[in-house]
Amino acid sequence: MKNTIIIKLYDDENYIYPLIEIKEGFLKLFQNRLKEYQKDEEYNIDDFLKIIKKQNWFLREININEEIYF
Repeated sequence: MKNTIIIKLYDDENYIYPLIEIKEGFLKLFQNRLKEYQKDEEYNIDDFLKIIKKQNWFLREININEEIYF
């Protein structure tokens, strides 16, 4: 099994973002891409995902279908 990192994005508006799975060792690159992308005043998750999905370190977008109280 390959080593991966699963990222949970969040904001102040409680928007539910998909989880993002990337290859291990690329977290800093992911953070830098996000920081650069956020400089655009019109940034949004759909456009950001289109950009990173082209990267060889991007593995998948995980959308949560259900939440169950534990």
